[in-house]
Amino acid sequence: VEKGVGIPHYVAQIINDGAKPNEIAVIARTNSELNDIATPLANAGIPVNIDNLLVTDSKSYQLLTSLLHIVASKTDTLARAQVAILSNENISTKEIIETKLEFDSLPKSNKRFFDDEILISRLLLLTEKLQQLSISSMVEQIVVELNLFDWAKRIETNSEYGQSCLKKIISVAQTYEENCVRLNIPTTIHGFIAYMENTSPTAFGN
Repeated sequence: VEKGVGIPHYVAQIINDGAKPNEIAVIARTNSELNDIATPLANAGIPVNIDNLLVTDSKSYQLLTSLLHIVASKTDTLARAQVAILSNENISTKEIIETKLEFDSLPKSNKRFFDDEILISRLLLLTEKLQQLSISSMVEQIVVELNLFDWAKRIETNSEYGQSCLKKIISVAQTYEENCVRLNIPTTIHGFIAYMENTSPTAFGN
């Protein structure tokens, strides 16, 4: 069925015909499509279980890594724009571009692009402290201090998947740190993000 249209109705129909939910599998081309299908199924009262979804496909991962990029460089305009898009469902890429053009046309000041965005403004207050921490502690502090578990509920189609992703990222940060110690190499924000991309950890959602 194209892009999940009619899937909840079809699944409900075959359940009414005697099939058990745990006997039904829905297959999609990408993990993000599975997430889009999971919500209407759950809303229809049909139990859903999703395993082995890539953490790096999640909006929660994109949000957290964008925040990490800002810790690494307060002037990272792309990361700031990504945070704004992810945390404001009503803002479009066009509006981001228009806002940036308008911002650039203003007289120069100490204020940076999207300083007033709620997550960015809160992060900037923590940046100096965060830069003194290990990568694993930094990741965990960002998740806790910025209430990213709550944000995952807002931005993910499947909120449990988003929260599972954040827990996995915290765990992988600890593993990354341990590997760096064993190999006697420095830990960095960009090195951790590259490690995440290369190891492709998975999470689950219901």
